[in-house]
Amino acid sequence: MQVVYIGPMMKKISEEMERKANEELKKYRLTLTQGKVILFLSERSDKKATQKELEDYLQVSHPTTVTIVKSMEAKNMVETFPDDEDRRMKNIRLIWGNEEIYHKLRENAENLEIQLMEGFSDEEKELFFSFLNRAYKNAAT
Repeated sequence: MQVVYIGPMMKKISEEMERKANEELKKYRLTLTQGKVILFLSERSDKKATQKELEDYLQVSHPTTVTIVKSMEAKNMVETFPDDEDRRMKNIRLIWGNEEIYHKLRENAENLEIQLMEGFSDEEKELFFSFLNRAYKNAAT
């Protein structure tokens, strides 16, 4: 059986999606990671989360999360404060933007996903996602 190298194609797709996302986010002077943080926090009723929740959402290390939060705090996008119940935990609150901007950011992200899956039937989308999920599990073990 001939080996099929899908890694380079997956990388090309990822890079192209990132390029398009960054192009859209440039209008707001945001990076892709900042956009992800803003969307994550904006979807919460109180616009806040713990640093650990953000770390889990972004799937990055604690030091990386700290760096992201500090840079966003320096740009007055978020504020941090200790948790009322557990002073060791740090909370992050979104202070940048408004509902109109958050809606536009969500819409742009959804449009990228729609564009990526254009021409696929619902069944093909389900299969594709299941294949990607299985490939990820295989790579992660």
